[in-house]
Amino acid sequence: MLLVIAQNIGFTQDFPKITPPSPEATALAKFTEIPVSHYTGVPNISIPIHTIQQNGINIPVSLNYHSRGIKVEEIAPRYGLGWALQYGGSISRQTRGETDESQYGYLNNNYDMDFFTDANKRGDVQDTYTFNQEYDFTPDLFHFNVNGIGGKFIIDKADGEVLVQGLDDIDITYLNQGVGNLNGIDRFVITDKHGNKFYFGVSKDGNRTARNYDDLIEGSRIPMYGGRDPFAPTSEDYFNSWQLMEIETSYGDMIEFHYYQQPEASYTFRHLYDKIESESQVPVHYTMKLRMYQYQLSEIRFNKGKLVFQRSLAEREDLHGSYTLDKIGLYDKQDNPIKSYELGYMYTTSIADNNVHDYLELEEPRANKRLFLSSIQETAPNQEQLPPYIFEYSTVQLPNRFSNSQDLWGYFNGKNNGQYLTFFDYGQNSVDRTVDVLKAEAGLLKKITYPTKGSTNFVYEQNKAIPPLEFAEIVFQNVNPIVDKGVVLSHIAFNEYYDDVANKYERPFTIGEGLVGNLSSDVSFNDTNLCLDDEFDQGCKFRVFIEGNNIFFELFLGENENSINISPGAYKLIVEPQFEHDPLDPENDGFTAYISWVEEEDANEIVYAGGKRIKKINYDDANGSVRTKEYEYLDNLGNTSGRIFGLPNFYAISDQIGDFVILEAFGSVPGSPLGTPQGNSVGYAKVTEYYGKNNTNSGKTEYDFSVIPDAGKYYEFPYPLPTDNEWLRGKMLKSEVFKKNTGIGYTLLKKMENTYLYGGILDNYEFPPPIFNPGGYKMYCNSDSDPGYSKDRRRYHLPLIQFIEPDDDNCNFIGGLAYSTYYLTGGTLNLGKSLETSYFEDGLELTTTTEYFYDYDEHYQLSTVKTIDSEEITRVRKMYYATDVNDVELLNRHRLSEVVRQETYMDVNNDDILQATELLSKKETRFRLWDNNQYLSEFVKSQKGMGPFENRIAFTGYDHFGNPLQLSKTDGAPISYIWGYNKQYPIAKIENASYADIFTALGITMADLKAFNEDNLEDINNLRNNPLLPGAMITTYAYRPLVGIMNVTDTKGYKISYEYDAFNRLKEVEDHNSRLLSEYQYKYKDQ
Repeated sequence: MLLVIAQNIGFTQDFPKITPPSPEATALAKFTEIPVSHYTGVPNISIPIHTIQQNGINIPVSLNYHSRGIKVEEIAPRYGLGWALQYGGSISRQTRGETDESQYGYLNNNYDMDFFTDANKRGDVQDTYTFNQEYDFTPDLFHFNVNGIGGKFIIDKADGEVLVQGLDDIDITYLNQGVGNLNGIDRFVITDKHGNKFYFGVSKDGNRTARNYDDLIEGSRIPMYGGRDPFAPTSEDYFNSWQLMEIETSYGDMIEFHYYQQPEASYTFRHLYDKIESESQVPVHYTMKLRMYQYQLSEIRFNKGKLVFQRSLAEREDLHGSYTLDKIGLYDKQDNPIKSYELGYMYTTSIADNNVHDYLELEEPRANKRLFLSSIQETAPNQEQLPPYIFEYSTVQLPNRFSNSQDLWGYFNGKNNGQYLTFFDYGQNSVDRTVDVLKAEAGLLKKITYPTKGSTNFVYEQNKAIPPLEFAEIVFQNVNPIVDKGVVLSHIAFNEYYDDVANKYERPFTIGEGLVGNLSSDVSFNDTNLCLDDEFDQGCKFRVFIEGNNIFFELFLGENENSINISPGAYKLIVEPQFEHDPLDPENDGFTAYISWVEEEDANEIVYAGGKRIKKINYDDANGSVRTKEYEYLDNLGNTSGRIFGLPNFYAISDQIGDFVILEAFGSVPGSPLGTPQGNSVGYAKVTEYYGKNNTNSGKTEYDFSVIPDAGKYYEFPYPLPTDNEWLRGKMLKSEVFKKNTGIGYTLLKKMENTYLYGGILDNYEFPPPIFNPGGYKMYCNSDSDPGYSKDRRRYHLPLIQFIEPDDDNCNFIGGLAYSTYYLTGGTLNLGKSLETSYFEDGLELTTTTEYFYDYDEHYQLSTVKTIDSEEITRVRKMYYATDVNDVELLNRHRLSEVVRQETYMDVNNDDILQATELLSKKETRFRLWDNNQYLSEFVKSQKGMGPFENRIAFTGYDHFGNPLQLSKTDGAPISYIWGYNKQYPIAKIENASYADIFTALGITMADLKAFNEDNLEDINNLRNNPLLPGAMITTYAYRPLVGIMNVTDTKGYKISYEYDAFNRLKEVEDHNSRLLSEYQYKYKDQ
């Protein structure tokens, strides 16, 4: 039963629907179509657990799966590889260099904007940096998520303020405790645009904390020749993530999140990187032993009850001191169990090979185990169980977590790369970082079977993309797999390839530019009389050869491996019968000629990118019906529409002395890219979704997306961070819906075209928008420069520096100092215009143009919507918010998204001048401060056309939880509400009676009536016969919290009762005389 109480009700003349609707039978859990993120090709797979509904906010709790792929070095969370528990929010930090608040971190160095205009400042900064090379000029990157709204932010050193990349009406504050072990930033508070506050790291009262950090115990340097060289970490410990502690809703309700800390025995090893050091030119392995101090969610407490997260009793097999999540239980406020979910797991064990360093294999034996979520099963309080969700994964087994059998992106490729994770050959080892499209699927979720026995099957394929131009600027091995190619010619295919006039078989084929080695052949004749394996004999029935590209190469009987040395190009495989030939006589005239070779796909044309994309989803309802959706990622020319953002890993050339190249380690761990610090990403400019298979379907939808690349020369030494434009990508530019014709082809039904506002500028950019990209990498000698620092309500440019070694060509050693600048940017990005066109069979086309306007100088909410239909009729809707009307209380409470006033016009003259005579309607909510510091609606005013602007609904009072107690239409009879069950549900609706009338009739005080709850339902029901309330109409409600409504007694005193089964599904409905009105039974397949 879902009870929605609308408090922001200024835009209807009807009363708010605060009485619960009659419950409907819970539908069988039909298998749900998995929504797909078309831009990324990643299905959104989610198992819902419970949604916390509290006044002012809903918090979904679910287990979500990410199907890009499982990297070799990935550590499973306590729910299994690929899964994540979503429950309201998180903040994590990516440390870039030193931690921001550390002694030498970005927030504490002596660099500021004066650096660019003051030579003395530049000298001071350089001197400091010279003696403290760990000084960090790069801000850390923070990722946040609050109830489904996520983004990234940094801290601006200039004023200490948080800069969210996508500017919005969200406020983030933090507390920095200063330099020192486990000091620094210990808490954040995020306030969303609705006024809800999210406390991270430390509870509001300061009594509870939950912040994660890693304690570095010991590092190891292990060269290929020689023993282990241990070293002690020098950095202090700072927090890397902050757990959600509390949510304080805009109505003052609290939702609490409680945690337990993992035991100190929880430790692991982290493979840092391997590199070939310039001094010895041999590979050296670097690793770190660390203790993970992590807090795990144990309870969520809310007004109606709590969710309890129970860990396993036994320690995990794959990680020291860690435990799985075994059970999630839902309880009401009296600790009565409502339902629970039990989670089942399985482990895989990797097969030993020679691709793990001996030291890691000895020190971390659990790394050969992998944890997978295998089932989720709902259990009733009486221990009855529904059939479980069952999860099946790829049969390709993951290797040891420290295996070097990794492709360039960090996924399993099954290659024998030895004990060192390099990218080029070393010693006697030949290193292969190519993608293996089969083995890269290791560990991926392939099938979900639902409690109904229906299932969803996922078919994946490798991400493929056009190589970015910057690939030409780096030392880069071809990542593409070697593909087996071949061509066969046989008498069986005589209809297709046999020319009976010329008496020969002829099949064309092409050898690509990626040819590796020579070709092999396999020739067989059913009649081998007089046929030789090294030359042609005149008595042999067939002559076989390859012709084309100015060559003639003859083939002979038998298998000949790597014997054909020819160049890429177009050829023909030809078989010439030497005598009269009958292809229908296979015993005498049968033959087969087969040529095979291998090719590498040209990395200049296409790159096999990291991980998988969805190719096909099959939905099986277990009753014989299977539906399919298939996905294609090609542009209009048939080429891949994929784009790669961020570079793969490679050896960075840091210096060159004569012919000797010095290679740095940065970026030499698979999956940790040089370009985009948060990870290589793949996106698609065009995606087609078929409703069926791509060749047999009922229709399709084509999507076009923005694929704006990152900016800056982040691929050139000294490798600055890119100007990150990830937040600008994946915006839908166009969608077209087609139906499949009975014959050939498709018919367009609907088209949607979108244009976006970039910092207030309407455009669709293919390249980085100039407003967000002031320029890439710039080199300066010891001279003043314009830093390009800018920060306003539409955009920001944060210039950062790197010191570089000056050279004669660029700086002439002026002052011995040179530096480069690069930028981190952000701003506003909103939908600005949509054009929707509908197409009809008679050729009629109807268009609707919608324009969206924002008043960025005041707020980030949508201010005006202008719609023009096919008849050129223009309608305009204007919204006003707290900032527009200067409502100080709403502003102080950060309730910036509430529409205070709304006006709708018809622009009759189409002149964009809205006149009073064009007004269609106006609605406005007036607020006031009530008891318990609640700022809620007092009046709702409205107007139609040129009519009067007057009060329509009046609110007379609220309780301390923000629930309305009494309201009425202007000059109408009052309606009163009484609340119970910890003030979470209305237990009575009394029409034609005020609160004063009610407490007088009951002979109690106003305070007594406000304190009424479900225990007072008998007193309320008896009011139907009270002579002091002759015209009152009373309806009462009883509930089972978190389950549903138990009974409703109407204004005549008749009661309808609802009964639920052990799983809280509606079972029976009975009338006032206990007669059965309806009954519901739930049957699962095979039960």
